[in-house]
Amino acid sequence: MAVDNDLAGINGKLQILATTPTLRAGDLRGFYNRAREVLSAEGVAEAIVLMDGTGQQLINTLRPFGSALPRTGHPEMLRRTFETGRPTISDLYIGGVAKRPFVAVEVPVWSEGKLVYALDMGIPAERLNRVLVEQALPEGWVAALLDAQGTIVARSHHASSSVGKKATADLLAQIKIQTEGTMASRTLEGIPSFVAFSRSRFSQWTVVIGMPRDVLYGGFHRPLALAALTMVAFLLGGVILAATFGRHIREALENLGAAAEAATQGDLNAVAPLSGPREISRLARQFNRMQAARKRADAQLRLSASVFSAAAEGIIIADREARIIDVNHAFTELTGYLPGEVIGENPRFLKSGKHGQDFYQAIFQALESTGRWQGELWNRRKDGVLFAVYMTISVVKDDSEAVAHYVALFSDITDVHRRQEEIASLVMLRTAELAAAKLEAEHANNAKSRFLAAASHDLRQPLAALSLYVASLESRLAESDPRLLADMRYCVGSLSEMLSDLLELSKLDAGVVAPNISDFSLEASIAKAVSFHAPAAKLNGLTLRYRDCDVIGRTDRILFQRILGNLVSNAIRYTEKGGALIGCRRRQGRMWVEVWDTGIGIPADKTEEIFEEFKQLGNPERNMAKGTGLGLAIVARTAALLNLQVSVRSRPGKGSVFAVELPLGVYVEPPVRRRHAGRPLRVVLIEDSIYVAAALSRALESVGHTVLASSSHLNVLPGLAGASPDLVISDYRLAGEDNGLDVIAAFRVRFGGNLPAMIITGDTDPALMRRIAEQGIGLQHKPLDLDALLAAINDLAGQDGVTT
Repeated sequence: MAVDNDLAGINGKLQILATTPTLRAGDLRGFYNRAREVLSAEGVAEAIVLMDGTGQQLINTLRPFGSALPRTGHPEMLRRTFETGRPTISDLYIGGVAKRPFVAVEVPVWSEGKLVYALDMGIPAERLNRVLVEQALPEGWVAALLDAQGTIVARSHHASSSVGKKATADLLAQIKIQTEGTMASRTLEGIPSFVAFSRSRFSQWTVVIGMPRDVLYGGFHRPLALAALTMVAFLLGGVILAATFGRHIREALENLGAAAEAATQGDLNAVAPLSGPREISRLARQFNRMQAARKRADAQLRLSASVFSAAAEGIIIADREARIIDVNHAFTELTGYLPGEVIGENPRFLKSGKHGQDFYQAIFQALESTGRWQGELWNRRKDGVLFAVYMTISVVKDDSEAVAHYVALFSDITDVHRRQEEIASLVMLRTAELAAAKLEAEHANNAKSRFLAAASHDLRQPLAALSLYVASLESRLAESDPRLLADMRYCVGSLSEMLSDLLELSKLDAGVVAPNISDFSLEASIAKAVSFHAPAAKLNGLTLRYRDCDVIGRTDRILFQRILGNLVSNAIRYTEKGGALIGCRRRQGRMWVEVWDTGIGIPADKTEEIFEEFKQLGNPERNMAKGTGLGLAIVARTAALLNLQVSVRSRPGKGSVFAVELPLGVYVEPPVRRRHAGRPLRVVLIEDSIYVAAALSRALESVGHTVLASSSHLNVLPGLAGASPDLVISDYRLAGEDNGLDVIAAFRVRFGGNLPAMIITGDTDPALMRRIAEQGIGLQHKPLDLDALLAAINDLAGQDGVTT
């Protein structure tokens, strides 16, 4: 046991040394220094040798690094190491450098899955001799260590003359027959002795202990000597006692010896009679207790073996080197491998290839840190088919807390995995179908947005010019022909209102509408709505009334006006007789603005659908006189933006009530606005429509600004004479490949990134509006309102256009 422990410890140290970073990196000098440090610290071996597959030594710590070195002195062991890929132990050999008797422990060195070197630790025979001497055997006893060939490696007596010789012929013959036993023989010196021997599974070496016969005979009364003998020693001791104490004692010893002999042959029922002198009777009683303990242990072992064999889970038992010791029947059923095909092998033959090295490294780390790992993994059957298992691996330790075995239990969960994969595949399929449908809907929505944007732009171009011309004529016609001016304003306003729905919906979709919360008169807003929609109501033979609402509301006035206007327009459009009424009332502590009508009404199951885009009830023919179907969609989105609630109550054939929540505000005297352009600016205008360019230039020049207008930014540069303009205004859609963003970018590259700029466009594409906002560029939609345009110019130029 002491020799095995030494060899096992050396094997472990070598395997750790074989994984050092310097060796893996090919740094042989660094590895040489590390090997010498290990030798110095451990004091176990005398030399460490690294050699390649041909047996050529690359490093030998007995020689300086770089010295010429011979080939290995044990080529047979090197061949076994490279063939099996496992650690091996040599027989006794004469070291090629030291020229003295050595044994070696050799481990393989792997790199990227290939065996590239063998690493030896040379142990001088003197070291093993010291191990035997340190066992402190009784006086006269002799211990020897034989290698796998029966050559004496170490001996506790006369080592110098014994090491290297063969053991006695009769001992060698017994060793070939059995791994352990006892016999009568003679020592190399010819001394008659009782010999006990045992061969190690780890090293395949044999430890021999000889006790001279005269020591046994003279020490009968020493129980320790008797305990050291095997079952045959009981028989031999009985013969000696019989000769000493007479026939009665001899018979008792013979009975004890016979029971012991039967026990050595595996008879668990062998019992020694309790006869003879007290000492022999005590030995017999101890023997019987030992037999009873063996019987219980055997029964427990049989039970364990039965459970092991009958278990439904596959079981693998491996030694500390992860070599399989045993497997059960379920293992064969699950993997297709017979026990004889896997005993002695590493379980890596089960690898499926679906897991990387990191996965297996994590398993070993868990075993080292906690002694246990459990989880799911894929294995490969003998026929190549992959199967999923749930596996638990546990570490079994010996009395010294060192790893003795690994036990793995696993069950087949392939069907569970397949069901999970089927479910996952179905989910992926449905998800893909939903994603495709969503993408198709988004494409359709984007196409709609692009169509609306383009249509809005093309329609607003002439309207923009007309609006600016009306603004320019205001001062000329205000006194001479006010009715003509009013009619012109009405026409432009009506056209602008027709396009507002499209613009408003696009801006809400883009998320670029920022509410401007303020306090305002609700009665003024209601009056404005009534004034605007009264002509349409009268034309349809309807009445449009409102009740006084002396209330100050608090929200975005313009957006709320749009909500109210759309609700009134919707009431008129779907009412054939009667009319509409606008009022306000407090309900549940909150103020609500309500629009009542006597129209066709709305079914209860349709009250949510009417707020969807292009959703109209009672208009299957899509009569445009009944609107575009966007009004209530704008109401819903604008209310959500303002965080206002909208409710609807309706009875088909009787009418409907739409109510909008309105937070209360405080009355504030509004400032008096006068048109004021601020300081004169030098403005660059890029517009490919000659009508819009002319009208906008005239409007800006009328308030004192200087305008350089052109359809291309390249044509404007000579007129600037290298000086930066105060402001760049550009239409977005221009002739050619450039657009307004490209033009502004070119001016900012030339005159600085902070140059104030503005885009004017009838385009309502949400993505475009986000791009304009992200670049810090102002935005005005066509048709342009001159007051709003001048206010925006003042904001960009850092001026205040309001006076009081």
